[in-house]
Amino acid sequence: MPSPNHLHILLVEDNPDHAEMILRHVRRSAGAGLQAEHATSLAQGMQALARHTWDAVLLDLQLPDSHGLDTLAGMVGQAAGVPVIVLTSLEDEDLATKALQQGAQDYLVKDAFTSELLSRAVHYAIQRKRIEERLKMSLAALAEHAAELEQLNRRLQEQNDDLDNFNHMISHDLREPIRRLMLFSQRLRGDAGSGLSEKAGRDLQQVQAAAERMESSIAGLQVLSLAGRRDISHDRVSLDFCLHSALQDLEQPISEKEAVISYGSLPEVVGDAALLTLLFRNLISNALKYCVIRPAVHITAEQNGVRWIFGVLDNGIGVDPRYAGSIFAPFQRLHGREEYGGGSGLGLAICQKIVERHGGRIWVVSRLGGGAHFLFTLRPDAGGAPQAGLPSPSPGPA
Repeated sequence: MPSPNHLHILLVEDNPDHAEMILRHVRRSAGAGLQAEHATSLAQGMQALARHTWDAVLLDLQLPDSHGLDTLAGMVGQAAGVPVIVLTSLEDEDLATKALQQGAQDYLVKDAFTSELLSRAVHYAIQRKRIEERLKMSLAALAEHAAELEQLNRRLQEQNDDLDNFNHMISHDLREPIRRLMLFSQRLRGDAGSGLSEKAGRDLQQVQAAAERMESSIAGLQVLSLAGRRDISHDRVSLDFCLHSALQDLEQPISEKEAVISYGSLPEVVGDAALLTLLFRNLISNALKYCVIRPAVHITAEQNGVRWIFGVLDNGIGVDPRYAGSIFAPFQRLHGREEYGGGSGLGLAICQKIVERHGGRIWVVSRLGGGAHFLFTLRPDAGGAPQAGLPSPSPGPA
């Protein structure tokens, strides 16, 4: 905004007495820094407007060559962003309202204003006009960004379509040959019977294991892709229901390892029941897998302010704290491919993707040989009160 002592004002006024009075008031407020030009008609005013850059125009509506709001319309059309302040001898509220609606920044009655009032009106008009210009620029930039965002969304949709096609290709064109490889290796073992040498038997076993690992990796990649891309639900979900569903899915490995699963009542959350069930299933399966004694797994839940912290605590082999962050990366394994039942190396990556989709984070607190506590949060507004408080640990399905 221009300094109060450096104003460039165009006055369009045909009455010399009024013009002298107005300029006297302006000079009194602006001092020696004022640059003013006086025009006595609308035509002269427009010519002056075209010759220089002005901070504001003081405009009388009754001129020799134009009258009333037509004068204002002509000047506003020519002013191109310069604020126009209407000066009139008429104290007419209806006229003032119409003038403001047609682009005037202010409306002053000549007999009523003072130097201070005129100075404030000029500076406020300039400020309002510049705010309007900045707003227009911001709206234009916003429209441009919206167009860019729409274009990016179209590209993203195209990429998602390509990814869907790729997933379909993986599901059909890659998994089918792998399944046939597994099938025919089994048939070959059966056809050879007792005539199969020990070395050939080991080789076939390696082929079978490699095919199973590839099948597991492809299935895991598809789950990871869907967990990161699919539209998730935002429903009230009982975590008790999700946990029980996960335990039912893991009934066989829990029974085989005689695992003890304990948990208390869990709260309802806002989220996707299928993904949260998969989260519990992967974390509990991980706890069962990396345990060399009878597994003991406890589901934890603690409220910290408005946020709940959930967890899966086990008595397994633990995690070296140096790798506590990297274990959530896809295909990141800290042990040999065949150790602890193998796997695709995607389980924890899927867990991290599910938690992130629910606005939370996941981490592990552990040490080698001391078990592991996988903890995760959901978005702050996701948790509610437990179904019936949070009782002490109790045995779950085993």
